[in-house]
Amino acid sequence: MKTQSLKRLDIIKLVAIILSLIIFVNFLRVMVLGSNPTPPEIPRIARGNIVDRNGRILAFQNEVPSLAGWVTELKNIEESSKLLAPILNIDEKVIYEHLSKSRESSYFYIRRQITEDAANKIQELIDEGKLQGIKIEREFGRSYPEGELTAHITGYVGYDNIGLDGIEYTLNGPLSPKQIKSTGKQEYGHNVNLTIDLNLQYFTSIAAKEAYETNFADSVSVISMDAKNGEILSYVSYPTYDPNNFGSYSENERTNRIAQMSYEPGSVYKVFTIASFLELGGIKNDTEFYCDGVYSDESNNVVINCLGVHGHIETPGILIYSCNDGTAQASESVTSMELYKTLRSFGFGNQTGITFNGESNGILRSPELWSARSKPTISIGQEISVSAMQVVTAATALTNGGVLLKPHIVKRISNQEGIVKIEYNREPIREVISPDVAKSVLKMMQQTTEIGTGKLTKIEGLNISTKTGTAQITNPETGKYYDDRFLASALAIYPTEDPKVIIYVVIENPKGASIYGSRLAVPVIRNMIDDFTNYLNIPTESSPIYRVNSKLEKTSNTNIIVTDTIPDFTGMSKRDVLTLLDKKNIQFKVTGNGYVVKQSPNPGAKITSTTIVDLEFK
Repeated sequence: MKTQSLKRLDIIKLVAIILSLIIFVNFLRVMVLGSNPTPPEIPRIARGNIVDRNGRILAFQNEVPSLAGWVTELKNIEESSKLLAPILNIDEKVIYEHLSKSRESSYFYIRRQITEDAANKIQELIDEGKLQGIKIEREFGRSYPEGELTAHITGYVGYDNIGLDGIEYTLNGPLSPKQIKSTGKQEYGHNVNLTIDLNLQYFTSIAAKEAYETNFADSVSVISMDAKNGEILSYVSYPTYDPNNFGSYSENERTNRIAQMSYEPGSVYKVFTIASFLELGGIKNDTEFYCDGVYSDESNNVVINCLGVHGHIETPGILIYSCNDGTAQASESVTSMELYKTLRSFGFGNQTGITFNGESNGILRSPELWSARSKPTISIGQEISVSAMQVVTAATALTNGGVLLKPHIVKRISNQEGIVKIEYNREPIREVISPDVAKSVLKMMQQTTEIGTGKLTKIEGLNISTKTGTAQITNPETGKYYDDRFLASALAIYPTEDPKVIIYVVIENPKGASIYGSRLAVPVIRNMIDDFTNYLNIPTESSPIYRVNSKLEKTSNTNIIVTDTIPDFTGMSKRDVLTLLDKKNIQFKVTGNGYVVKQSPNPGAKITSTTIVDLEFK
């Protein structure tokens, strides 16, 4: 027994000696010899690109400089802090504390993803021997060439190259697949093709920004969708931010309002309640109502004011004049449960499933929770909460013969060899209303454009279906409406007879000359339709479509051929120019309508992968 105890004691002593030797050798290597530990290996995994429907890059991977330090080599920390402070635009005390603090690892980052200009200045100091223990390291970063234009779509990644918002977040897996073991070679994630058209995004942005600035609004959200397949064509929200420098912006600026914000929609919602009443058989197209300016249900002590006295009207007049009294009367023709189920069938009260994080469900309470005034109040767009994404999605039931479509902003996901892994196509969800009801409501909305609250949308030779809305905004602290805060909105679908595009505009708390959707939101749509119609070659009575053979390099009325230099576009029509440039997959921005009066770059300039042709039309 004594011998076994001695043997165990000898083994323990031996292990202790070996561990002491290991510690001593490491101490000697690090502290005496000043050996520099190898910095952590940067995984060679690059995120895939995010591109628009035409392949124009919205997000791509690049290598960016970062500033790193080695504890064992740091010297003259105070002097280094003074030199770095003005370059990094950080207080030297903050840098000094960061460089001085104790840490477990010898290798650490001082500042991630600095600018190339800062990196060059710091490298000069390093070369002069003034920043000992500090080096420039290259790591993967993310670049967003369109900046603010597509910020709420792409979202952004953090310093660790992991998506934090938008498509970067929801499709983080496909964009940057996990790598279990390093192969030592470059590894790429999948590419994501969106349904967004960058040119339509630009048109939308111009119209939205003008509304945001001229009306001193808290926010403006604008979304457009392909009426036949649910593809989102443009998606713009102000205020916005630059995802290349997202940390410099507030949460308010980064908020994806179209999907995440919910609100009372006001009279735009009458489109869906009138469609519900018609579908349920409570009213017909020729049902008559009398509006005396006030809806009154004395037995339940319910009073709802109308914006005017509309007298004798039929069902179309409710939408044409946005009649609260007529809408409330029509709500008496159906039960609360019938209305609730139909509105749920339109998608209200549920997420649409769009590929964005934090999507709002909105609020559509069960009839058991309704008061005596809930049914008529919900029917005019109050006592319910919706998102812009829900409204434009619900509108697909009107443009597809009563069938609701699932919205999508992702067209396909493919690998670096171009092999498609996932493709997203038109996805019907359910039939909400009959084709006849859908057609009737679109026709009523067209009359709203012709003689009603949507008159400012009217374009000669083009049938447009419009519905406007003006709603009070609720104070979340009191649960009551603000006296001076409103939400102006408008929904447009066109052409009425064969819908191609759905556009929805929301202006939150405008503080200009007006608060009404008919005055503020409709002009946004009018400007967009002008540009969309030309770009998408949607025919009008005054301007029938001219189809260009895809094999030709000439436009319909010019002899211009685009080679490797910029031609002279002066005098060309917008349709001809946009058709020509889009076929050549050249990026371009346009201002105004009519014919080219100014262009940049000038004729003869070399076309590169980063060239953007800026054209002014009058």
